Amino acid sequence: MENQPADKNKQMAWILSILGLVPFVLIAVTILFLDSSNAAIDPIFSIFRTYSALMLTFLGGIRWGYIMREDNEFVETKALIISVLPALLAWMALLAPQEFAPITLLVFLLAFCAHGAWDSFAGNSERLPVWYSNLRVKITLAVAACHIVVFIVVGN
Repeated sequence: MENQPADKNKQMAWILSILGLVPFVLIAVTILFLDSSNAAIDPIFSIFRTYSALMLTFLGGIRWGYIMREDNEFVETKALIISVLPALLAWMALLAPQEFAPITLLVFLLAFCAHGAWDSFAGNSERLPVWYSNLRVKITLAVAACHIVVFIVVGN
C-alpha cells in the first residue's frame, strides 16, 4: 500500500512523457511524407524547432528541481550551471536563420542525447530514480529518431 502514490507518479510520468512525444512523432511523420519543395515544410519545421526548444528547456528545469533538493554545495553549483545549458542551447538554436536548419537539428539532436545520457548516468549513480532514468533513455531514443527523420528531409 505504501508504494501506491509512487507507482501512480511513475505511471503518470510515463503517460505524460508519451504524450510529450506526440508532437515530435506527428511532425516527423508529416515532414517525411511531404515533398521537400512543399511550402509547408518551413512552417512545420519551425514548429518542430520551437517544440524541441521548449522540451529541452523543460528537461533542464526538471534537472534544476532535482539539484535543488541536494545538500552538497559543490555538486549543486556545478550541476545548476549545467542544468541551464539546455535552455541556452535551445534559445540559440531558435535564433538561427532557416538556412542553418541542418545545424540547428544537429544541435537539438546532440543536446537531447547528452541530456538523456546525463539522466541515465544519474540514475545509475542514484542521483535520480532508476525508473526515471529508464524512462528518459527510452523517450530520448524516440526523440532522437524524430530529429534524425526531420534532419534527413530538411537537411537536404
